[in-house]
Amino acid sequence: QYAALWLTGTAVLLCLCFWLAGRALAPTEQALRRQKEFIAAASHELRSPLAVIKASLQALAEQDLPAARQAQFVRSSQAEADRMARLTDDLLLLASGDAGRLSVQLRPVAPDTLCIVLYDQFYPLARQSGHTLALELPEHPVPAVQADAERLKQLLAILLHNALEHTPPGTAVTLRLCAGGAKAPLSIAVADNGPGIADADKAKIFERFYRADPSRTDKQHCGLGLAVAQELARLHGAALRVSDTPGGGATFTVQFPR
Repeated sequence: QYAALWLTGTAVLLCLCFWLAGRALAPTEQALRRQKEFIAAASHELRSPLAVIKASLQALAEQDLPAARQAQFVRSSQAEADRMARLTDDLLLLASGDAGRLSVQLRPVAPDTLCIVLYDQFYPLARQSGHTLALELPEHPVPAVQADAERLKQLLAILLHNALEHTPPGTAVTLRLCAGGAKAPLSIAVADNGPGIADADKAKIFERFYRADPSRTDKQHCGLGLAVAQELARLHGAALRVSDTPGGGATFTVQFPR
């Protein structure tokens, strides 16, 4: 009887140890899996511009190549080099965020002034791409927010670029500042009147390298912009959310803590 009790207790203890060890190692396994997926996706995205640059250089080495074709290959190489530089910057930012080495210098920032600066910067780009860009500000003074001005501009620039590039020409894009009150915190939103985002994709669009349309062949978008924007929002203690625009489209809102 004592031997049976000892064996039973030992078996229960071993099962409990295995269960606790599995629970303790689960986050580590998940982190390693995500890291492998991240490295694989990054390698895939970097391989494409390198292949284009290599092919262009090989073509330029050919003799009797017309000047127009030479200029075309040079422009293609420059565009791919720029895309690879942007991709590398995004990867470094996300990697620094994962390692806890990315920081922001929080200082009082006037959100209405920041929105006016962004509006002035993006208005020519909006006209060039056939969009109407509107700016909506509260009538009463808006309190300052604790933010890193350059990082916050980078965050909002990502949202504005997405709105201008992923919507048909002729549609409207709005940069809206909503002043916080006793019940509502301060927020900055970028709303478009494009095709919108399906409910099934709303929970995934902030994932790295995710594309809502798997058949999309546009090489300019690697699926990192919204992941970078979410990381920058997190550093500010803010929440980045997406919702449907009334009448059609998508609205991305950066909501600051009260």
